Amino acid sequence: MDWPSFSHLAPWHWWLLGAALLIIEVLTPGIFFVWLALAALVMGLLALLPLGVPLQVLLYAVFSVASVLLGRRFVARLPRSAEADALGRGAARLVGRRVVLSEAVRDGRGRARVGDGYWVVRGPDAPAGSTVRIVAADGTALTVEPSEAGGAER
Repeated sequence: MDWPSFSHLAPWHWWLLGAALLIIEVLTPGIFFVWLALAALVMGLLALLPLGVPLQVLLYAVFSVASVLLGRRFVARLPRSAEADALGRGAARLVGRRVVLSEAVRDGRGRARVGDGYWVVRGPDAPAGSTVRIVAADGTALTVEPSEAGGAER
């Protein structure tokens, strides 16, 4: 059995590499492999010209570096939503919201419904149904204080 050699790279080799890199991009977090895939797909078009294997590999390396750098600049310019910025912040994203107590705060402890869940709250004693403002978050406990506003934010 003869092993394949790298004496010739056809355009479909590059397109296959590009497709594989796109599949990897879908399966991994972040945006990185798409730029390498783009470089491979462009290299597949250039492989239609009579280029030697060393030149093809060198051009792919140059295109890969260039596409990663340009891609990072492009992604950095995209607007980010407030929701995306809050994803990694955990309970700290709730600071400033007003919520209604579902259980009275007694001896500094109670519960409040926030979104579709219930959170332990700490703060001054207050009856169930009163509106409080979240002023801090410590792990899964929220520190609250009485709120002057009547309605809770959702």
